[in-house]
Amino acid sequence: TNIESFEGLHGNELRELHLTDCSLNMPFPKEITGLKKLNALYANYNHFYGELPSELGEMTSLVELYLLKNKLEGPIPESIGNLSDLEILVMSDNQFTGTLSSDVFNRLTELRVLSLEKNKLQGQIPSLHKLYHIRDVFFSDNQFTGSVPENFLWHAPKDELMTVEMRNNQLSGN
Repeated sequence: TNIESFEGLHGNELRELHLTDCSLNMPFPKEITGLKKLNALYANYNHFYGELPSELGEMTSLVELYLLKNKLEGPIPESIGNLSDLEILVMSDNQFTGTLSSDVFNRLTELRVLSLEKNKLQGQIPSLHKLYHIRDVFFSDNQFTGSVPENFLWHAPKDELMTVEMRNNQLSGN
């Protein structure tokens, strides 16, 4: 596409926004965070760069957030914990850094899919012990250290198939 700006973007009734594979080469557009009723954002395979704005946490209607394979960097904003209806969070293959707070991610109680592989995240893996619906967790190819928390995925469904990938980190213990 030839989109160079999202200035003036509004849509009080917009529910889905598809921007996948549009060759967008710009900072993540802050204007998108003004779409308060957006349920799904698909913005994979672009060249969004820089940090995600903290206003992302104001998009409380989001159920699906896909930011796969961009050039986003910096910490994942803690305000993401405000997205209490979020079921799918895919931000793999970016350049996110920093740690993941158990307090922040445990507030995403509806989360089913959490994909943060192929970033530069570090520190201990969050416990995710309050996620009752989680089915898929992808943390591979980061810089996580330490042992997996004893209460990791404590309340995840026990009678359903689950995928957890944590390869290529510096984890220790059982």
